[in-house]
Amino acid sequence: MSRIGKLCLIFSLFCLLVFAVVGYLSMFLTAKHFLPLYFGAGGLLAAVIIDFKFYKKFFFLKTTKQGLSIGASILLFFVLVVALNFIFFKYNKSWDLTSEKLHSLSDQTKEILKDLEEPLEFKVFLIKGRPQHDSLRNTFDSKIRLYKQAGDVNVTYINPQLEPALSKEYNTSESGSIILEYKDKRTEIETSSGMMMMGGANITEQDVTNAIIKVTRDTDKTLYFLSNHGEIDISSSEGRGGLALKTELEALSYQVKTLSFIETGGKVPEDADAILVLGPTQPLLNTEIHALDEYLKSGGNLLIAIDPEKRHGMNSILTTLGLKYKNEYVIDRMSALLGDVPVTALGVRYSQTSEISKKLTTGAASLFFMVSGFERLDNPEHSFRYDEIVQTDVTTVSISKLVREIGSEDITGNGPFSVVYSVTGSFDKGEDESESDDVDESEESEFLAIVYGDSDIFSNARIFQQLNRDLVLNTVSALLRDEDLINIRPKSPAQTMMASFTTTKYRFFNVIPFTILPLLLIIFGIVVSYRRKGL
Repeated sequence: MSRIGKLCLIFSLFCLLVFAVVGYLSMFLTAKHFLPLYFGAGGLLAAVIIDFKFYKKFFFLKTTKQGLSIGASILLFFVLVVALNFIFFKYNKSWDLTSEKLHSLSDQTKEILKDLEEPLEFKVFLIKGRPQHDSLRNTFDSKIRLYKQAGDVNVTYINPQLEPALSKEYNTSESGSIILEYKDKRTEIETSSGMMMMGGANITEQDVTNAIIKVTRDTDKTLYFLSNHGEIDISSSEGRGGLALKTELEALSYQVKTLSFIETGGKVPEDADAILVLGPTQPLLNTEIHALDEYLKSGGNLLIAIDPEKRHGMNSILTTLGLKYKNEYVIDRMSALLGDVPVTALGVRYSQTSEISKKLTTGAASLFFMVSGFERLDNPEHSFRYDEIVQTDVTTVSISKLVREIGSEDITGNGPFSVVYSVTGSFDKGEDESESDDVDESEESEFLAIVYGDSDIFSNARIFQQLNRDLVLNTVSALLRDEDLINIRPKSPAQTMMASFTTTKYRFFNVIPFTILPLLLIIFGIVVSYRRKGL
């Protein structure tokens, strides 16, 4: 090889090295960044032309052919790896092995995405290079990838410093904003804590799905919670309060209000899409019972949750619905296996005909605290349709009074017990009314009443236990005839606690890996070394 040829080859390799370094360090490659590549290719071509005879002779050597054969095999291997990566990237398939299914979309989210009429438009306002913004983008990218696979979703990243007009139009903040648009509606995605976290946003599937629900709802429906009778207070954050339920319902774009018959003059508001009576401890007045009766007869939607040995005054409405509240305590000794008290009964049998419960996970349970069951009356006054939504296990028993130790004489019945009932139908009209009414019976509005033998399941202390949240929110969605929201909702990651180390566990996890195994390897190496010397 000539001296000039060597210099050309060295120059070529240097230029290629410069190009590789520049390409690695540069975020975007422009035309000038390719100049080292062009010079490197020119130097290599010059070296081959100058020493053509040398390279011709070199490539026909036996050792060169063998080396090229090995190089071709290595190159073929890398081509195969690249091809497989391309195929797996294009046809992405993953398996979610987490118990809460944190890396896959919930059934509710999939149903909502399936019913979209137009694409969902996500506009992400972030400043590249800011640590909190980069963290937010990484979190959002990993989450939105699942949405793109399941529905028609578009994402646009916008730098608010370069697009101040857009930033002003969407009223974005400096901490980073994600705006969701659908048709003529828009909303900003907030984290579960109510704002973007500066150290990196903890965006969950629930946050994104709640935003989708807000922009895809055609109308806002109004829920009224009855008050002034010792019911669960939806503004309270205490254990028996209902603030968590209110927050969940508002995330579904429901209007949540309280109903005081004193303020409304004993009338149900005209905008009431459903009324919830949760755990009254004082009896309702006759005028209030009459107002609820008339509301049902007009095709209203009513949820009643009552507790044993409480003066709720709801028996007359239950009788009208053809139900009797047994007013006893269901005792489930199996609840002790979940670390709960025996007065917590497990709902393990779910109706497979009701939209409320048929999608609930088989084998999981809902938890009721001091619950009583219902039973059908033999001769109900009207012909309604009934469904036993939730039943306890056959191992449960009922007692009339709470006692410290339950004896056989205290047991008044054996399970299963129906603790959640739904009643649907329309009230029969009187003869005079039916003659003067020209409306066809098939066009009459049907009422929907759902009754719970326990109100604690709606409280802050109980709503997030086991399947309680799905059961409660499915119940409310059924009352409002929002079938697309009746499903299994996104789960939050469960906290994993490491058990305290005993002496035995400490030795196993520390002494064995870091002491015994290295010592055995040293001994094995010494033995092998001496054996080889003996050979």
